[in-house]
Amino acid sequence: VEASGGPAIRLRYGRKQTSDGEQHCCEQVRSKSAATAAPPFPDGASSAADHLRCVFSRMGLNDADAVALMGAHTLGRAHQSRSGHGAAHTPYTKQAGAARPRGGSSWTKNWNRFDNGYFQELVAAQQDAHLLKLPTDLALLEDPEFSQHVHRYAQDEKVFFEEYAAAHLRMSEVGVFWEPPEGIPVDLAPLAQSVHE
Repeated sequence: VEASGGPAIRLRYGRKQTSDGEQHCCEQVRSKSAATAAPPFPDGASSAADHLRCVFSRMGLNDADAVALMGAHTLGRAHQSRSGHGAAHTPYTKQAGAARPRGGSSWTKNWNRFDNGYFQELVAAQQDAHLLKLPTDLALLEDPEFSQHVHRYAQDEKVFFEEYAAAHLRMSEVGVFWEPPEGIPVDLAPLAQSVHE
């Protein structure tokens, strides 16, 4: 994230591996299709907004966390062959440079840059038909609780970065057992700085 222009996320290392199939990070075990972006939803949710809440709340994350983490769609593309969504290519993904596989559909024009473009595209008065908008993306605008965060992040990239980094860290550490117990903090800022130079 940081190497593509986004915030620094101060992750800890030293996750303890478990071979016990009974140990899970969350009370509800993730199904293989928990991240389904269109109905029918595997969790039985009746709407895309309810599905998003189910996916994120099982990890103890709230609406603001869910919206911030959905902002990661500012990076990357969807491919029909992998997710069932997306076009073969768009004007933004046709020349994908070194990225493999080429093509697909992106949520933003600059799909290899981490910024608040995902939210700006969601709230744009003039919608770009070449950009991907799945039911779970549209739910962020349709649901009043989610929508307030979409608008905040569209208006203020700094706020998005701060809240994204905090939510990413929380999600990454749900149910983790550390060895040593405090984990091993690692500062990757010098590495990210060298990528930008």
